[in-house]
Amino acid sequence: MEKHYQYLIVGGGMAAASAVEGIRDMDSGDVGLFSKEVDPPYNRPPLTKGLWQEGKPTIDDIWRETGSIKNVDMHLEHAIERINREERFVVDEESNEYHYEKLLLATGGHPKTLPFDPDGEQILYFRSLKDFQELYQNKDKHQAYAVIGGGFIGAEISAALNQNGKAVKMIFPEEYVGGLRYPEQLAEIITQQYLEKGVEVYANETVEDVQRTNGRYSLTTGSGKTVMAEVVIAGLGIMPNTTLAENCGLEVEDGILVDKTLRTSDVNIWAAGDVAKFYSPHLKKRIRIEHAENANQMGKVAGRNMAGASEPYNRLPLFYSDMFGMGFEAIGQLDPNMDIVIDWKNKPEKGVVYYLDTEKRDVRGVLLWNIYGKTDEARQLIASEESYEPVDLVHKI
Repeated sequence: MEKHYQYLIVGGGMAAASAVEGIRDMDSGDVGLFSKEVDPPYNRPPLTKGLWQEGKPTIDDIWRETGSIKNVDMHLEHAIERINREERFVVDEESNEYHYEKLLLATGGHPKTLPFDPDGEQILYFRSLKDFQELYQNKDKHQAYAVIGGGFIGAEISAALNQNGKAVKMIFPEEYVGGLRYPEQLAEIITQQYLEKGVEVYANETVEDVQRTNGRYSLTTGSGKTVMAEVVIAGLGIMPNTTLAENCGLEVEDGILVDKTLRTSDVNIWAAGDVAKFYSPHLKKRIRIEHAENANQMGKVAGRNMAGASEPYNRLPLFYSDMFGMGFEAIGQLDPNMDIVIDWKNKPEKGVVYYLDTEKRDVRGVLLWNIYGKTDEARQLIASEESYEPVDLVHKI
């Protein structure tokens, strides 16, 4: 079987959906979208946030409108195995060929796994709508959950389960929840909130083994502790899906390298979303961002550029999190090893965290703790490249 598309998209996430919208801003040409997932494109943030709360969005509210856009063919549960750049076609797992004029790689990433459970036979590596449905639809059958990881996914799913009356045990190698991003003072406040809500926290711990006996799991930590649970979930981050790009000779370095218009080293191929590594004029380096706003905005620009625009992607996207009614919006680079200034508005409820380059003293990241509507000011501050002393940042935002 052979078929020709003017625009061919590999991936079915938010970046892919936004790319279709971007193409349609410019052109009505036919689009083929190929996704490994069983579901059409949907918004991911509600999977660890709103869908767990009563009166919040339902699954009916998360779907993108990709399938209703005219002249778009969606090939779900359909893996692309190979790209032939010279003749401009892709090959699926059944050896069918699909030709393209312009190609977008929005292949996202796959969850990092633990070495003793690489296939996810015992641990649920939370990532997709299917994962959410497995947890949510079976939540009345289980009470005790172990969550491995203290980052975004681990923290949010732990809070969601706790708020649904579940006994949750968190296990992570850092000293505090969110220790890889938040300054110690804030991370300690967040961790204390989890403890007060009844979450058991196993900090400074790794999981070395998981065994299942009579329907229950026994987790062995690095220090020799035993943690019991009925369900084990892991949120360990992702690895970008770059295999297709590597195998066809595109430039790859912890992601698919793209220029300012999101074009790869092949003039007919673009990349967007979690898998794309782009140059940030604000941070003066190449970055790869695994957050929703970036996927949506980058996908839209990639689609428009595939269809003839020539727009630079120079946005510094925001990312956010919600935990037990606490939350933040953040811009830029959050590295707790930087010089950090915390401007509390009302400790510990509200404050602004500034992340400064240790040498140039310019602001590289801003975290707005329970403060909203100030992200544009944060972007301007990062873009200014001015040097600051801690006193200069008090009441800056």
